Amino acid sequence: MRQDIQCLRGIAIILVFIFHLFPSLFVNGFLGVDIFFVISGYLMAKNLTKNELKTLNDIAQFYYRRFRRILPLYYFIVFMIVIMVHLYLGDYLWDNNNRYSLASLFLVTNQLVIHDQEDYFKEFQASATSVNVFLHLWSLSVEMQFYLLVPFIFFGFQHLKHDYLKFIASCLITIFGFIAFAMILPKFAFNFMFLRLWQFSAGFIALFWSRIEKSICDNPKLKREPTESIFKLPFTKDDLLTISLTILAICFLPSELNVLYLRPIVTMATAVVIICESQNNMIGNVAKDPPLGTPLPGYQSQSDGPPLVFPRKTRTIGAFFINPLIQSVH
Repeated sequence: MRQDIQCLRGIAIILVFIFHLFPSLFVNGFLGVDIFFVISGYLMAKNLTKNELKTLNDIAQFYYRRFRRILPLYYFIVFMIVIMVHLYLGDYLWDNNNRYSLASLFLVTNQLVIHDQEDYFKEFQASATSVNVFLHLWSLSVEMQFYLLVPFIFFGFQHLKHDYLKFIASCLITIFGFIAFAMILPKFAFNFMFLRLWQFSAGFIALFWSRIEKSICDNPKLKREPTESIFKLPFTKDDLLTISLTILAICFLPSELNVLYLRPIVTMATAVVIICESQNNMIGNVAKDPPLGTPLPGYQSQSDGPPLVFPRKTRTIGAFFINPLIQSVH
């Protein structure tokens, strides 16, 4: 597994974790889930371009591999949380949590949030008298619904002969998808998978850009005598990586920023970090040879999906089960 992607995972997990521990301090930390969506889009694109989809059996095999790795532990965790809800929460909270536990079983938690016209952030910071433990599973529901859709996207991409065309198609999905996301009611767009598709497709962009770059480097017809380039870019990949990591670091600031602008910037910065394939530069060197005593963020994570969002300190039910589930998603 590429060390730069592992580090991105670590950043995403840390952002989500500290946001749920200190929501009034790390007010932009929820964007860690957006980072995971881009990573997931890239990894699924890489998987599906490597394994062609020719028949329905190929699609079924893709679903089987995804769900076999995720669902057993996921359902076990949902079951344990249901038990803990009935053991430790008041009976006046059971009905609503039971509704959401059923939605979690069918991987449609996000759709129930939309149906109830709930605002995730208001619900998350609600008082202890209205605890919804399963609310935090919305992101995994979005992820699983994306898994159901993505084979058909790449089945269509297979009819585009060149990576240039696939790159353009991915750019169009991202651009028009974000426009739709920005125009729709925020609490609906936040939870609806099709309006999040532009972030997954940012991962597609990262893959196809890398493939185009590699094909140019490997093409002997394009290898000429070294000459002075007329159009020389004023920055290198390391410069782009530095800018992108600086943008991701903004998410740690205690000042609330306009998310309508910050979300697409963070999304594209994540894609740029992936494009830079930075195991050969600064982030990769830190990952390969970290200082003594410094744990590598995300080094244990094998997830290509979003992390399950941690409850607040006053809502600890289920928090003990989060880490194993994150490590099981692949």
